[in-house]
Amino acid sequence: MSLINDPKIVSIMVINDHTLNIKLNNQATVELEMSDLMKYSGYAKLHNKFFFNSVKFEDDMIYWDDMHDMHIHQILEFGKIIP
Repeated sequence: MSLINDPKIVSIMVINDHTLNIKLNNQATVELEMSDLMKYSGYAKLHNKFFFNSVKFEDDMIYWDDMHDMHIHQILEFGKIIP
């Protein structure tokens, strides 16, 4: 469930085989390095470069398909704000 004050995603860019650069509507940019998460079975499919590069976004989540997604609170927890 998203809170009304949660930031929304405005763009996403793949930086390398396991890192995403996510721009938010509050002017923040989050670097999300996923290699640690990809050790877990739920994210293992992201090791496939073509699948990882197919990332999309909608409002407060990023997703690859209906089984692989991440919501804004997870992005902010696991990512780091960059200048």
